[in-house]
Amino acid sequence: MQEAATVEAEIEEAVEAYVDLTVQETLLRAAIDVYRDRNQGPILMRAKDLFAELTDSAYTGLRADINERGETILIAEDPLRGSLEIDALSDGTVDSLYLALRLAVVQEHNARHEPIPFVADDLLLNLDNKRAQAALRTLAAIAASSQVLLFTHHAHMADLARIAVPPPILIEHNLSRRSTMQETAE
Repeated sequence: MQEAATVEAEIEEAVEAYVDLTVQETLLRAAIDVYRDRNQGPILMRAKDLFAELTDSAYTGLRADINERGETILIAEDPLRGSLEIDALSDGTVDSLYLALRLAVVQEHNARHEPIPFVADDLLLNLDNKRAQAALRTLAAIAASSQVLLFTHHAHMADLARIAVPPPILIEHNLSRRSTMQETAE
């Protein structure tokens, strides 16, 4: 009985130590999250908002984290599925994430220096129509302070742009019509 009581006391001590360490780990992780949120760089903060816009609010956040190998990674916050690494995202969502990062860099640069244009070619092909329109609205908003040039040879993207972007901002150039008109004139 004395041996059983000794083992029981050892188990009790081990459980208490485990609970203490688990609580400490939980508090430390929460403190790290608060610190990270408060000290994210301006580009990541801009990208977070842009990512939410570009995904039509399907994703609510974006943050940097550290994986088990000690490498910095990006985490997308999904209101239903929680924190997701890039590998768990669809191709369209990854494209939206990278677009958010690119636009954040351009916006951050333009806030401090002479504005540079944003030029892209067939940027929205992996996005469904809803997200493509959200991306076009975001690009239109950026066009208020910087030149945005979006090239595409997909007619449906031009159709979506006509729906999502107001006429004073959207200026279309259709090269195939011009070459047809030039051939007709000759």
